[in-house]
Amino acid sequence: MRRLLNFSTMLLLLVLAAGSSLYVAFQYSPMMAGIYGFLIFIVLLTPWFLTDLLVTWTELFSLIIGSFILIVGISYIPLEDRFILIVALPIILIIANQLEGLILEKKGAIAVQTSKAKSYYEYYARKAQHSDDVTIQTMLVSWAHAEQFKQTQPTEYYASIKRINRAIFRSKQDSDRVFYLRNGLFLIVQTSSDPNWHSELEEEIEINLSNIRFNHENSTHEIQFQYGYQMVDHENWERYAYYEDIIKRLERLLETHIIVEY
Repeated sequence: MRRLLNFSTMLLLLVLAAGSSLYVAFQYSPMMAGIYGFLIFIVLLTPWFLTDLLVTWTELFSLIIGSFILIVGISYIPLEDRFILIVALPIILIIANQLEGLILEKKGAIAVQTSKAKSYYEYYARKAQHSDDVTIQTMLVSWAHAEQFKQTQPTEYYASIKRINRAIFRSKQDSDRVFYLRNGLFLIVQTSSDPNWHSELEEEIEINLSNIRFNHENSTHEIQFQYGYQMVDHENWERYAYYEDIIKRLERLLETHIIVEY
C-alpha cells in the first residue's frame, strides 16, 4: 500500500511537471513545444539506461546547459517562464529515476518485513519482562556496501537480495524467524537459549553465502557481509524492550565486526 501511494504521488508530480513545462513552451510556438516534448521523452528513458550515479550527473548538466541556452541564447521569454523550462527537465529526470526504482523494487525485490519483525520481537520482549525462562537471540546479517551495488546495477542488486535470502533460509533452523528489513539487512530471531545457536548459524550462513557473486555486465564481484548478535533475556530486556532498540544495538555491532569477504 505504501509503495502504491509513493508510485501514485511520483506519477502525479511527473504529469504536473511535464504538463506545466509543455504548456509554457506551447505559448511561444508549437515547434518549441515539440522539441521540448522530445527532450522530456529522452529524459523519461534515461534512468533505464544509466546508473543512478550517471543520472545524478545528467541532472546537474541538464540544469547547467538549460540555464545557459535559455538565459544567454533566448531573450524574448520572460524570466519566470525561463525558470520553469530550466528546472522542469531535471525535476522530471529525478521523478523518472524514482519511478524506475519503485518499478524495479516491485518487480525484483522480496517484501520488506519491518512491521512483522517489530511485532514478533516486541511480543517476546514483553514475555521476557515477566519470565526468567524466555530468551531471545537476534542476529543481523548485513550486505556491506549494498547501496553502492544498487546504484551501479539495480536489477542485479534485487536479484542478489533474493539469492542472499535463499541462502539464509537454507542455513536457518526450523524455529528461526527471518525478516528482510531494507538495503541488504536481514534479521534472524531465535527464542531458545541454545548457547551454540549464534556460532553454528553464522558458520552455516557463511558457507551458503560463499557462492554468491554480483554479476555486473561482463564481470563478477565478490560480496562482503557483516554480522551482529545480541541476546535478550529477563536481565537486560529493559535496554532492548523495543524493536528500534535492538536494531540500533545490532547496527552498532556491525560497525565493529570484521567484514567477511568471499
